[in-house]
Amino acid sequence: MESVHTEISTYLEEWMGAEFNNKVRTYFNSYRYFAMSPLGKAPVNNRIERLSPLRIEDPLLWLFNQFQFIEAKN
Repeated sequence: MESVHTEISTYLEEWMGAEFNNKVRTYFNSYRYFAMSPLGKAPVNNRIERLSPLRIEDPLLWLFNQFQFIEAKN
C-alpha cells in the first residue's frame, strides 16, 4: 500500500505540480493515495467480459487500521 501511495503521489506531482501534494500535507494530518479498479481492466467494445476488481479493499483496510480495528503487517 505504501508503494502505491508513493507512486500516486509522484504522478500527481508530475501532472499537477507540487502545490497539490503540499496542500494535502498542510490540511490533513493523515492521508493516503490509492489506486484501484472495480472492473480490473478497461471494457472492450463497451462490454465487460469479466469483473476482476483490483485493490478495492485498500482504502477500507487503511481506515480500519487508522481507527485501530485491525493491525497492519510491517
